[in-house]
Amino acid sequence: MKSLIWYFFYILRLHRVFRWLNRHRLIILLYHGVTDQQTNQLSLWNYRSKHLSRAIFKRQLAYLKKYYNILPLDQAISH
Repeated sequence: MKSLIWYFFYILRLHRVFRWLNRHRLIILLYHGVTDQQTNQLSLWNYRSKHLSRAIFKRQLAYLKKYYNILPLDQAISH
């Protein structure tokens, strides 16, 4: 269900509205983990699917790099 919601969010281009509304705000993004292992939601290694595969992580970083100004945490805090 969550994937379907994100799909419509993207198709309707609502992510652009989100970017525009938050263009002057600091957004801190945290990843719980990135893994190469094939895990499922029930495993202890990837409890509640909090870890991403390396391929998905790379796609997300490419998107963020394309549409956002990425700063190191110490530089972001000093602003």
